[in-house]
Amino acid sequence: MKDTNNVSKKIFDFIYNMAVSDATRRVATGEVKNKLEGNEEIKNAIKEYYNGSISFEKTVESINNITKKDEVLCNLSFGKIQKIINMTMKYLYIRDFGNSKKVSFFSQVHAPMDSYMIKFVYDSYCVLSDNDAKPGFKFDCPWSKLKYDALQDKKEYDAFQAAIEYIRENETDCANRIEFDYIYWDVAKSIYDEKLKLPRAEQRKKTAACWGKVI
Repeated sequence: MKDTNNVSKKIFDFIYNMAVSDATRRVATGEVKNKLEGNEEIKNAIKEYYNGSISFEKTVESINNITKKDEVLCNLSFGKIQKIINMTMKYLYIRDFGNSKKVSFFSQVHAPMDSYMIKFVYDSYCVLSDNDAKPGFKFDCPWSKLKYDALQDKKEYDAFQAAIEYIRENETDCANRIEFDYIYWDVAKSIYDEKLKLPRAEQRKKTAACWGKVI
């Protein structure tokens, strides 16, 4: 007999571990990554979020409470926690694509915050909003260092999500912020990858062109 529970656990663990790898790619020691991958409490908190039992904010709070008791994970930032949660949701979206029962849930899910998307969303918002309004977060916001208990850091994160939602609703056919991330992450990388060393003016021009604008 097929053990569907075991298969489901294996799939979730694989997805979660991919998200952990994304969030800890630049961490100097592999001990943090290994600790996160083996932490069932954190996995369960994210599963509760996915199942609609708790909010994003409560999930972050729960994971922060778990990690601060661990001598290896105690310095895990809000930036990395959001990346683990949001990348797990991004990968789960592949599995659930077309599932009408999850449409409402994914309409509320956040986009992962990383350096490429921060810059792309910042410039896109400036180009598309009225009177060149700024989006409420810094162009060079250091996502991985955002702190759980820093009000300004939370404001920057919330402003990033709000800016994506504004662009998604007004300029795209994306059903949610996860779809926006899937469609525009490669575009963002092609403009804002530091290896390209594009001047700021050129970055802004290329981003504007994505939306049919000329600056």
